[in-house]
Amino acid sequence: MTIGSSRSGISSAYGHIPKRSKLNSFRYCRILAILLFCSLYGNPGRCQSDPLAVVDHFMEARPKEAKKLLIGEAVGHHFNARDLSDRDFYSTKLLAQYPTTAVVAITIQTPTYERDFYAHLTLSGTDWKIHAFRALALPGLFYEVMRLRAKMDTAELRQAYEGNIQTNRLIQKMMDSLAVVHQSVASGAAVQEQTYAEYLADIQRDSLTIASDRKLVAFFMDRKAAFEELNSRVRADYPSLDEGTRIGKDRYRDALTPLLLSSVSLSWLEVGAIVHYVIGGMIDNEVGYLYCDDPAQVPVMKDNGYIMIRKIAEGWYLYKTT
Repeated sequence: MTIGSSRSGISSAYGHIPKRSKLNSFRYCRILAILLFCSLYGNPGRCQSDPLAVVDHFMEARPKEAKKLLIGEAVGHHFNARDLSDRDFYSTKLLAQYPTTAVVAITIQTPTYERDFYAHLTLSGTDWKIHAFRALALPGLFYEVMRLRAKMDTAELRQAYEGNIQTNRLIQKMMDSLAVVHQSVASGAAVQEQTYAEYLADIQRDSLTIASDRKLVAFFMDRKAAFEELNSRVRADYPSLDEGTRIGKDRYRDALTPLLLSSVSLSWLEVGAIVHYVIGGMIDNEVGYLYCDDPAQVPVMKDNGYIMIRKIAEGWYLYKTT
């Protein structure tokens, strides 16, 4: 298995973003040279034996030629990199290559946004084909709430926060009342209410959730010492837990809030632990940082699970699920 290879030869947590518009002449010439070499000296099928080369070819090829590189659900994909303007950029990076599957990250930068997509490839015979494209998918409601909050001034934010507190108190009273009706034990414990600072952190967390991979990596690296300290606390407090245990925010509230994390979840394997530091998301669409003792135990990327895992430091990975 290969993880984190880069076509450009520049090794980093994020990769190299070459300046380009509709066509990068160097990359185009390279592809032509590979095709010519294969046609003259080898099996043409070998031209598609490199997942990164296949995605590069897809990004540069005309629509009719690009379609030949797609199979399965990816055939219905309508993106065409040749539609990018002269001010746009893109880069590709091989995230992992397994025996029969591979994942390549595609980053597109425009003057107004930066987005990351992930091409999932399958080995079809001797050729690699793109069978799916994935990205973090969140419902429209998530973006609508962000849009409304962005328009609020300080007074409106404070009012919204106080409204949330009142709502949460009402819900807690209803839950305790239901517990009494059903002869179960009410919580009795004082609910640790969200502070205004934590409410503002939630707003920042939403923005971080949809940030580009580059920004997510930079956020981690700027706070690496704090993440390492939190990780040491978690692993000391939970030496043995069942797979899938999720730790609530209250347990490490002092550390999670400044790191814009919503929760921590654990998966303990035979040879080590995987700790997920969750930023945010909805339902099964999640983004966060993952700590894993053993590189061999890093989860396998798939189009219906971990759609992206990117190594960012020793033992640390950025991940997204869907």
